[in-house]
Amino acid sequence: MFMYKSNKKKAIISLVLVFVIILSSLMTSCKDTSSENVDIEAEIKRKVNAYRTDLLDSSETLLTNYDVSKYLLAWGQSKNIDTTLDSNENVIMNVPADEDSKDSHPILIIATFDVLTFESSSLPLAAGLYFAKNPQSSGPTTVIFTPKNSGTQNLMSSLDLNLLSADTRIFCLSDAETPLWSLNSGFQNKFEFENAVEYTQPKGFIAYELSISGLISSTPDSNISQYPNPIKEFSNLLAYFKANAIIFELASFNGGLSPYVYPNDASMTIVFSEDYKHKITSKIDKVIEDWNDRYSDEYPDAEFEYHEIEIPEAVLTKSSLDAFINSIYTLFYGVYYKNTDESIESITNIGQLTLNESKYIITGISNSVDSETLNEIKSDYEIIASLSNISFVMTPEKSGWEFMPDETSTFEEDLIKAFKDYSGDNLTFKDCVQSTPATEISKINPSCQVVNILFREDKLEKYTGCIATYIRNIHAEPEDEE
Repeated sequence: MFMYKSNKKKAIISLVLVFVIILSSLMTSCKDTSSENVDIEAEIKRKVNAYRTDLLDSSETLLTNYDVSKYLLAWGQSKNIDTTLDSNENVIMNVPADEDSKDSHPILIIATFDVLTFESSSLPLAAGLYFAKNPQSSGPTTVIFTPKNSGTQNLMSSLDLNLLSADTRIFCLSDAETPLWSLNSGFQNKFEFENAVEYTQPKGFIAYELSISGLISSTPDSNISQYPNPIKEFSNLLAYFKANAIIFELASFNGGLSPYVYPNDASMTIVFSEDYKHKITSKIDKVIEDWNDRYSDEYPDAEFEYHEIEIPEAVLTKSSLDAFINSIYTLFYGVYYKNTDESIESITNIGQLTLNESKYIITGISNSVDSETLNEIKSDYEIIASLSNISFVMTPEKSGWEFMPDETSTFEEDLIKAFKDYSGDNLTFKDCVQSTPATEISKINPSCQVVNILFREDKLEKYTGCIATYIRNIHAEPEDEE
């Protein structure tokens, strides 16, 4: 009996030790998994931030889209990535599938950029570089870096059309002030107003030059009403002077770099007599004070200032000045139409204004997820042009797009799952009012599995990680093939 009890006791002790070891192993396993997730996030953050830092550090030498394309070409080749540059300045990086992943879905990532908005464009560029350099155990991956409003329109020339099948998973990456994931994108029209002007000698004896500078250009999106457009700011000021019978003359007015981006600066020169100096300076000081209150925190490098200069040789005639103010003040800028659920359906951007010795030209774009709304904008602009007696041209540039899955597609559900897996947050798809390369893809194959992702700085690591998680998920659990 003694021996029996001793063996029984040993057996119990052994069972307890086994249980402790198993429990310890399980706890260690759980701990390691959590640590691994943290490590993945840290690795993605470290790498995408490093890629972006390198891009921004090179920005002073990147003066054109072609310069950016050459930088990306050299970067890819230096990393031993199969990289080419086509005639439309698109840079194509091809990453083959490894042996274990050759039957997985092909991945196509399209990252847009514009040298005029390079700080924000560096976000989708950095994400694209991450996937080119860090394969995700997926099928063959193609990353295309395409310039906005030039290479994008000729994107199809760079694509292996075999990629545009229902089997390929396609991610269109862009920058925006409003970050989002979307299964649609807007139509885009470009507009241009033009009118001749005449000049005369100034009558006033005081001249001020006003300027707004230091703003950061970015792509117009649903956040447009929050951007301090300097062209509209000055046009509102001129309209105030006119409405309040404050007599002044205009010698110059220029602003912006392109119709496709927010204007980052503007300047104008006004001339007036001593009789109106107090009213004009008081109003300008008040406008600057209000402007600083609204925008100085978000745009700390921006400056709104004025100073006295020598009297210019010529100013607009009164009739030319009146027509100029009427046209620029009445043009739409901001949100044109908002749905009942507060989602933005259409926007208009005034991107550039040029006043020279013979005429002024005002250009911009209108975007909408509904083509009928663009027709309404065109009709309204035609009325403004007719009333102001100026020429007007509206040019359709890009069609809209909407993901139309077949009944077997799980693309949306898989994206939602990956977003939750990586970030812990729920993904809600929203309307993308700006245009994206998805339009060009849908022209070839409307059934492509495409998602638009708009990056903001605080979403760079999160959105990149969610994409990576989606790619790993579909490799781990491949969909049934027809």
